[in-house]
Amino acid sequence: MNLAAKGREILSAVNAAFTTENGKRKDSSFLTLGYAEFLAEAGEAQKAESVLNRAVANSRNQEFLEAARNFYQTEDDKSGEQIALQRLAETTISPRRSIRFRLQLAEVSRKLNSAKRRKSCWQIWSNSFRQISAC
Repeated sequence: MNLAAKGREILSAVNAAFTTENGKRKDSSFLTLGYAEFLAEAGEAQKAESVLNRAVANSRNQEFLEAARNFYQTEDDKSGEQIALQRLAETTISPRRSIRFRLQLAEVSRKLNSAKRRKSCWQIWSNSFRQISAC
């Protein structure tokens, strides 16, 4: 068996194991992160991003969301980092942390030159600030 075929066989086995284990767990967010890391190392960056984006969108776990953001930063995936920061800002219970995440989101958006995203971030940030000021 050649090396490419063996690699496909291993990838297929890991995919099956992930699917099985993912179905057994109530919260498989960190399992998904590990799977995304494996996929990225195996050259399956798009699949890694897709799997992790779904997990980020469904999670409220701040520790996981921070870890996912770190993964996106390591992979230099600015759109994934934006998704993680947006979710962190939405799910934190601390107004200060929410503002911090929104400012970081605006900075990442600035680096991507995403005017629409920046405008949205600043609108959300201003609303957050107004809510804090009202307290």
